[in-house]
Amino acid sequence: MRRMMKAGFLFLGILFVLTACGGGGGGSTTTTTVALTSSKDIAVNDNTDAILLTATVSPSVTSGTVTFKIRSGVGSFSTTSQVSTITTAITNGVATAQLTSAFEGSSTVYATYNTTNSTTKLVQFKAQTVNLAVSSQAALISDTITFTATVSPSTTSGSVLFSVVSGGAAATFVGGGTSTISNGQATAVLQSTLVGTYTVRATYGTVNSSDVSVKFADSTYPVMVLTSSTSYLLTAKDPLDIVASFYPELTSGDVSMSVSGGGAVISAGGVTYGTSATASIINSPSNKYDKKAYVFLKSSDGITTGNATVTASFSPYPTASTIVTMLPEIGTSTKSVWLKDSAITKIAGNNVLDLAFQIVNNAPSNAACYNKETSSTLTMQLISGQSQPNVHLVTFYQTTPGTPLGNSSVKLVDVIYGYNPVMANLSIVPVSMHVFDGTSSVPVTLTADDFLIQ
Repeated sequence: MRRMMKAGFLFLGILFVLTACGGGGGGSTTTTTVALTSSKDIAVNDNTDAILLTATVSPSVTSGTVTFKIRSGVGSFSTTSQVSTITTAITNGVATAQLTSAFEGSSTVYATYNTTNSTTKLVQFKAQTVNLAVSSQAALISDTITFTATVSPSTTSGSVLFSVVSGGAAATFVGGGTSTISNGQATAVLQSTLVGTYTVRATYGTVNSSDVSVKFADSTYPVMVLTSSTSYLLTAKDPLDIVASFYPELTSGDVSMSVSGGGAVISAGGVTYGTSATASIINSPSNKYDKKAYVFLKSSDGITTGNATVTASFSPYPTASTIVTMLPEIGTSTKSVWLKDSAITKIAGNNVLDLAFQIVNNAPSNAACYNKETSSTLTMQLISGQSQPNVHLVTFYQTTPGTPLGNSSVKLVDVIYGYNPVMANLSIVPVSMHVFDGTSSVPVTLTADDFLIQ
């Protein structure tokens, strides 16, 4: 009896060990997953431009099927009829399906293998557009003007045809008007043997851009161009620059400017604002507005919206004007600029004497994004006269002599932006930096990768 009990305990012990170690027919189970990816997130709504959906089953399988489904939105898995569900065979653990649409909008899709679903993926279908931009609105007949066509949704193949649709045959494109697309863009260079106004159009497939007019000038046909970088936000801290350029260039003179509409006011010195101002042409190669004249524009009350028309007069140049849209603020965003560890390594423990950099504000022409407030635990300030809203925000950092930055990444400044309709994309352009190595001031070369903005 005692031997039987010992044998029983021994059996139970072996069984316990087998069970704990996964023996006896147990073992862990493997979780199946389905990963859904797309060849691109945006396609043209022409029922031809397809988004390739790829479902990857893990662990990999060599047989079976995957079912792709449209949960919501536009799109079809067939170009001839509306098909919201399609089942395709698996090859080497992967199944694919093509999604197209004849309508604009978004589509939420997912893939299923047996009973396992992927996460959903959002893709979009948009109308094909061609945006035409120009390097300058005017040039001397001895110079050229560069046109850039941006195709959206972006494409990596094909070509754009640039055409002079009015103005005469004196204006032609260097090397011809057909330009190959690279990274969604194509460029062409316009030249002219005669002065005058010429209108250019860019065509991709059957889609045309809006027409853009430029002028070629000489001493007998002078041209003045008035420009602003973008629309203006009513609550912006800094004013917008309105710049008058001359072809041929001038070195002196006073330009009369006025503004009407949109509740806007202008100033030639940034102190006294009104509906008119006199701006002097600058003759200083070190000034960013050399051979030009400019005024500041801002909202008079922070309330009135609409178009503000700025007009410039300077004889014998023809009168020029530009329109700035005064926009209400619809949101704010706080961005911080950091020096990364890579920059700290370059500083090598030395004390920083000065650091200058630019926050490049890439707001589109039909939008506005401006800094409202800047703060820093370090000594950080705007360089006087070098703030260009919607183009650059130039900041300057000066440490107290003898104070090192430390041994790891450090935050330089917080900037609160107001915007309409969306927050602009920001990037950093280093300007200069000097450190004290114990003997003298030494320059340090920083790159954009040494900064972080988030």
